[in-house]
Amino acid sequence: MTSEHKEPPEELLAARRALDGIKGVVLLEDWQWYDSENEWVLHCRFTPDMLPTEHLPATTEWYITSTSQYPWGAIEIYPSKKNGIAATFPHQAYNGETDSLIPWRKGKLCLDTSIRSLGRIGYDYEPYGIHERLAWHVQRALLWLAKASTNQLLEPGEPFEIPEFSIEKRSTVVGVSEHPRNYSKWKTCTCRFRLTDFAQINDNMLAAVSFYTLNHEIVKTVNWGKTITEAFNERKMLGAWVLLNETPVISPWQAPHNWGELKQVCSNQHIDILEVIKEISIHLRDGMPHIVLLGYPIPKTVGEANYQIYWQALKLPTLSSGSKTANWFRTNETGYWQRDKMKCFTNGTAIEWINTENWNKSEFNSRGQLDTIVGLKSTLLIGAGAVGSVLSEMLVRAGLEHLAIMDTDFVEMANLVRHTLNMSNLNTPKAPALSNHLNMVSPHASIKSYSEIFPPCTPDTKEGIQQYDVILETTGSDSVLRNLDNYQWENNKLFISVSLGLGGKRMFIFSMYGKKFSHNEFVAGIQPWLQQEIDEYDDNELPRDGVGCWHPAFPARVDDVWLHSSAAIKVIEAIISYPSEKPLLIVFEQIFEDGEFKGVQMVSREVLD
Repeated sequence: MTSEHKEPPEELLAARRALDGIKGVVLLEDWQWYDSENEWVLHCRFTPDMLPTEHLPATTEWYITSTSQYPWGAIEIYPSKKNGIAATFPHQAYNGETDSLIPWRKGKLCLDTSIRSLGRIGYDYEPYGIHERLAWHVQRALLWLAKASTNQLLEPGEPFEIPEFSIEKRSTVVGVSEHPRNYSKWKTCTCRFRLTDFAQINDNMLAAVSFYTLNHEIVKTVNWGKTITEAFNERKMLGAWVLLNETPVISPWQAPHNWGELKQVCSNQHIDILEVIKEISIHLRDGMPHIVLLGYPIPKTVGEANYQIYWQALKLPTLSSGSKTANWFRTNETGYWQRDKMKCFTNGTAIEWINTENWNKSEFNSRGQLDTIVGLKSTLLIGAGAVGSVLSEMLVRAGLEHLAIMDTDFVEMANLVRHTLNMSNLNTPKAPALSNHLNMVSPHASIKSYSEIFPPCTPDTKEGIQQYDVILETTGSDSVLRNLDNYQWENNKLFISVSLGLGGKRMFIFSMYGKKFSHNEFVAGIQPWLQQEIDEYDDNELPRDGVGCWHPAFPARVDDVWLHSSAAIKVIEAIISYPSEKPLLIVFEQIFEDGEFKGVQMVSREVLD
């Protein structure tokens, strides 16, 4: 377990000496190396300035772990199995017993600042000096204990914290969709438990689609994107949902670990969880395990009123069926349930909690999304080449839901230099390949494809493309733009054409609104720039795909495509949100000074008459 001959680094020894002046800290053992953890461990006794409570003795023992890279790397503080604390508090990992021979429990204290998870030192006030960092963590541990003793770890105004459920890192993932606007419906729902249909996306991923009563009356249905909808039609799994009255915790703040604890927690809320499961179980006796969603209301911040339902999934043990019944009972529901109570739901039986994530649009795009208006606009992308593939991926990842892709080309090896697709897509049509890829990017995406050239010939496609609000053209082809000019649209469209200049030095974004695209105005605006490009590129030979003069390739690197596309997304967002009454041409250019790259700059914004 430990290595007697390994000497701790001088930095850790200096950090340990810095603890000598901290009141309430006694070192019990010096740094020891634990081979099983690949970490250094320091054994301490803490006596903070606090009164003892039911769950917190006045004096407790702790283990501090650190890597050999101190003052860098993680510093973690765990309660000792002997003379430590056994309860789980807020801002603490589940404090269960570890299975190994290490002398500490699982309940790591959360001592990070609220912005520590952003990962950069500049965002955080945690010190990183050799003498300061370890002492800072120990002082925060003492403060944590003092606050825990007076029930002040969850202070009003702080973000509400869900108790940590004991979940295997690579367990099944269940996706739900919940938003504050649904809360009033759940709050007034007289039905508190019933059945759920899940879409089986793959072997380890499900999504909750519909919640309904035993009489199949719909309580809630989630309108997912294409990937989950198709999965639901192919592989549907039946489960259940139960709505609790409040967060299921054992005081101070531990999630139930076994069925005995869950029974007690639910009983405290006047809910007999076994009676609930008994009523549901008759529908789930097929020899397979099933998922149950436990929902409960939560506030956004501590002290506020509840505003949303939070769902936590668990895997129900395989219920009795067939000939499996309790001794001396018939093979009927009574016999099955008697066996279930003795085999599946004993007090000591551990609950298999499952990783549950809220895939609602507001949560899914919380790290950054397009303006809401832009995300709701249906868009037809003409051209699934490099620029089209990058723009479409950025748009879908940022919240665009309804997109159709039109292209007749096939994926070739040369495309992969700049395209978002890969070798698994070689020799397949670009439009459906890109569509399939994008439908896997977001659970809310509904991406279609048309393997046709513009203008389309088939009646279904002609009718289908009329529904789109935005026509985004990325082919770089004058013939496509001329055909766009001649096409008859039934209502006004926002036309946006995005193209790269030679070598990827410039990017051109042309937009106009109306029932007709004007190729003449596009040419009038862009022609002077194209002539400048030709003059600048005159001495450069075009790259070739293959041998001979018949295979010129458009010169631009992948970084040029992604660089300009990132700028284009911001322009597209602004154009859709605030469309110009007149045709608009915007030109971006890469800026270099003395051979050093300085960025991308808008060099022209021209409103065309």
